[in-house]
Amino acid sequence: MKANIGRELKAPATRDKKRTMWLAAALILAFNALFAAFIFVEPVGCASFTTIVNVAEFVGPLLMLPLCFGGLFVQDERLSRGQRWAPVLLGLGILSFVIGQVYFAYYESVLHRAPPVPSFADADLLSQYPLLLLGILLLPAHAIPAASRTRIALDGLMVMTAAVTFSWYFVLGPIVEQGSESAVAKVVSLAYPLADIVLIASLLLASRPGEQALRPAIRLLALGLLIVVAADLTYAYQLLDDAYATGTILDVGWPFGYMLLGLGAYVARLAPAHETEATADGGAAGQGLWYSLLPYALVPVVGVLAVYAWRASAATGDQLATEIYIGGGFLVFLLLARQVLTIIENSRLYGRMEQKNDELVRSEDELRRQKEYSEALALNSPIAIATIDLDSKVVGWNPAAETLFGYASDEAIGRGLDSLVVGTPEMRAEVAEYTQRVSGDEQVSAITRRSRRDGTLVDVELLAVR
Repeated sequence: MKANIGRELKAPATRDKKRTMWLAAALILAFNALFAAFIFVEPVGCASFTTIVNVAEFVGPLLMLPLCFGGLFVQDERLSRGQRWAPVLLGLGILSFVIGQVYFAYYESVLHRAPPVPSFADADLLSQYPLLLLGILLLPAHAIPAASRTRIALDGLMVMTAAVTFSWYFVLGPIVEQGSESAVAKVVSLAYPLADIVLIASLLLASRPGEQALRPAIRLLALGLLIVVAADLTYAYQLLDDAYATGTILDVGWPFGYMLLGLGAYVARLAPAHETEATADGGAAGQGLWYSLLPYALVPVVGVLAVYAWRASAATGDQLATEIYIGGGFLVFLLLARQVLTIIENSRLYGRMEQKNDELVRSEDELRRQKEYSEALALNSPIAIATIDLDSKVVGWNPAAETLFGYASDEAIGRGLDSLVVGTPEMRAEVAEYTQRVSGDEQVSAITRRSRRDGTLVDVELLAVR
């Protein structure tokens, strides 16, 4: 009764949470669609156009914060530590972006100038990254072996290395070489795209094998981060060409990306706790094919970039090729280390499979011995023993039952027990009652009557167990 009441209470709560999730998704789409439409139309004569754009950039993410912090005020023992604190840390990261964007809006809309680099805006915007990183790494997950955990960490590091290598050649390096800013300003400017790349790589650490329940949250977080990275890199490109101006479609990227991060944090809290508990096996067997092949695919891609950089440096004297060689060499080293760990992990899994196979053989031998013992016990018992399945069909009928009721074993097996030994309406009512009691794990013991094959009744002491 208590279990049924618990399920009845949980069902409406689950429906409310899912309804909140879909309402938040609808809000994200509606807000950013209206924001994009406003930028695209750019109302003529709107003196506050820049201010509205700047305000919208932090108001959108601000709307998602209740989804991130709501778990702190809910007393739910089913929430794991990761489900409770990961969304809070993600929310604090989003809040840091909001505060930084408020500073940026103040400089641009009130002081009518771009904020200096570095500034308080940079301090708040950069403080989001350690908070977001901790939130991602604290996402609820089952325990996995050390070799698997190290291999997954290498996967994330390989993705980060490849991304940094490409970003350095096409964006970061040109910014450093051509920019006229101070060294501090260059370091601060480079910190944004590098931190974005680290966050995306860390999602590979959170996207562990077998984490089915977390996949929706991981996908939302990944999509949000990718949109933020695209916005940051485009912003860096435009700054390089001195072409950035507030009020373009680029400005939609930041609120859209951070609002998706907020929704992903909420979805992570909804993950069923029983699906994120520790399991004994968490190795490569649970991975998708794309996940396993991704690290191997990165090496030839970076190799093509290295050849391109070598030819470009020979033709134009480009000075960025050396860093590409370093990145490619480090990526090959990581790949070799990953391959060694994969061999170790496969060897461990093979050993576990052999051990489980031996245990299975021993279990089958023991089951066979128990079956033979049970059959011998029933065969030689002076007590009539009838075994029935869930449909009340006879599956076992020992010699004592043949003698007592007059049916041979091959006549009784496969037929309904009631048709063999129940001959009156009173007996049928009694059997229905006994069946209901036995179905509830109750043992029935009674002195009663049953019918023989010739129609005569015999007194029996009946014992019925599930």
